[in-house]
Amino acid sequence: MQVTSVQESQPKYSLGTSTRQGVQKVYLSEAHSRTGGMGTISPGPAGYTLKGAIGKQELSPKQTPPSWLFGSNQRFRDPELERHKKLPGPDYTQPSGVGVQPSSMKRSAPLPGFGTSDRNHMTKVFITPEHEKVNFGKVSPGPLAYTLVPGVGRQLSSTKREAPSFGFGSNDRWYTRKMAIRHGNTPAPGAYNV
Repeated sequence: MQVTSVQESQPKYSLGTSTRQGVQKVYLSEAHSRTGGMGTISPGPAGYTLKGAIGKQELSPKQTPPSWLFGSNQRFRDPELERHKKLPGPDYTQPSGVGVQPSSMKRSAPLPGFGTSDRNHMTKVFITPEHEKVNFGKVSPGPLAYTLVPGVGRQLSSTKREAPSFGFGSNDRWYTRKMAIRHGNTPAPGAYNV
């Protein structure tokens, strides 16, 4: 918008704020009024199913394009090819290079395996006296079977020294007061004038 009155302002356009119901009240022309809102309640463009333009056309104004097929004539068929179709194809599966080799030209690698012996059989095997030492304690009770004496408090074993223990006294709360009464209410040391 031009502030000076000498310069002309350019026209401005904006979107309307009217609703769809307000369109019914707008008069444009007599021909427009005759339509009576035709098409306002018709389905949208996605409501129509369009026929394909490829293949056989159902409408007469549209021409169906030509179509081609593979022929079924037997004159160009090779009888040798027909015979080869029934034969099995080549087998390209190679035997594994690990494990027992079926071909005698290839040497099979040694196959170590797990033994079938059980744990009880190991007690019968003797290798050396040093190996025998691993069996020590196998039939003894486990660590949870023992009850350990605590190291704090009274020690039951005479080889262990007991730590000194201290306790709270068992005297009466008013012991000092009773002793003062018993001894004739002697004054405290601060009561003397020296």
